[in-house]
Amino acid sequence: MAELGPLLVGAGVALGVAAAAGAGPARIAASWRWSLGCVRGQYQRRALAADWAWLTPSRLALLDLGAVTAGTVLTLSLTGLTALALAAGGSALSLLNGLLLTRQGRLRAAREDAVLDSVRLLRQLLEAGGVSVGEAVSVLSERGPKPLRDEFASITEASVQGTSIRAWQAARARLAEPSFDLLAAAVTLQRPAGGELSPILHDLEAALSARLAVSREAEALQVQARGASAIILGLPYAFLFALAALGSPYLAAYRELGGELFLAAMLGVMAVSRRWISHLLALPLEPRLTVGRG
Repeated sequence: MAELGPLLVGAGVALGVAAAAGAGPARIAASWRWSLGCVRGQYQRRALAADWAWLTPSRLALLDLGAVTAGTVLTLSLTGLTALALAAGGSALSLLNGLLLTRQGRLRAAREDAVLDSVRLLRQLLEAGGVSVGEAVSVLSERGPKPLRDEFASITEASVQGTSIRAWQAARARLAEPSFDLLAAAVTLQRPAGGELSPILHDLEAALSARLAVSREAEALQVQARGASAIILGLPYAFLFALAALGSPYLAAYRELGGELFLAAMLGVMAVSRRWISHLLALPLEPRLTVGRG
């Protein structure tokens, strides 16, 4: 998920370009509506991904505004440096976004574990014999992993009405989890193919277990690298903050216009470097499985 700051800057640039190009009021208004739509959509995606009942897009916007305001005002009152205060506001926004990303990562890990447990339990039920695939899915809705019980309950209810394939597709759309895509494809394509599901689930369980082991190790290394980069880039900022808060005479030059501009440029380079390092450390997203109809 992209941070909100670049999106707002891009929206402001778009409006500025439209105004500078001599666009009429109607076109500027259309650009303004488009920008607001992008921002609104970003907040909706962030609030939905956090999966907190109390977190609505409007409340998330207030949290962002409060974080930026608190960081900026507090730093400005302690240091008197405008550039440092603006950097503190951006850091507060990044910290809030980091908390949401951590929450999303935990939810994603829980869904991945739930899918693996569901595959294992479904395989065990089918290998034990005496139950059909529909009955095994019904058992998952009652005794399966909690994050997926509601989805399996919806699929079981749809199976009675003869619309199980649509229910699997709807569950895939809601979860947006590549592992669940594989499970859905194995179940929905097993009957037309005429094969047995147990061997497929056995291979799927092994593949998912291996993939999760590799991805968790990669994520652990990514967290270590991100933490190291944050410490390295944050030390100069913390040093400046401490000197400014203590009223050190070494920062007298930064309280003039030229010094403020130089400090703003330096902090901007640090922010761009942090963003570039985060981009380099980002893990590629696993592609979703698309099941087409021949």
